[in-house]
Amino acid sequence: MSMWVPHRRVADFTARIRGLTPDQKREIEQWYLGEQKYFARLVTDHIADRIDAAEEQHHIRIRRWLRGTLTVMVLVTVAMITCVAVTLGAKG
Repeated sequence: MSMWVPHRRVADFTARIRGLTPDQKREIEQWYLGEQKYFARLVTDHIADRIDAAEEQHHIRIRRWLRGTLTVMVLVTVAMITCVAVTLGAKG
C-alpha cells in the first residue's frame, strides 16, 4: 500500500462533504493522517515488542541447550578418561 493512499482516501472523503471550508478540509485531513500514523506506530511497536520477546525466549532455550550439551560432553570426557585410566592400570 502506498503511503499516499490514506491521504487520497481522506481527500476524497472531504471532497464529497459539502460546506467545508478549505481550512476545515485541511484540518480533517491532518487529523486523519495523524491518527493513521499514531495507529501505525502502535501496531509497529507491538510487533517489535513481540519479536523481542520471541528472540529472548529463543536465546534462553539455546543457552539451556548449550549448557546441557556442555554438561554431557564433560561427563562423557570424564567417563572416557576414567575408562582409559582403569584399562591402563589393569594392564600395568
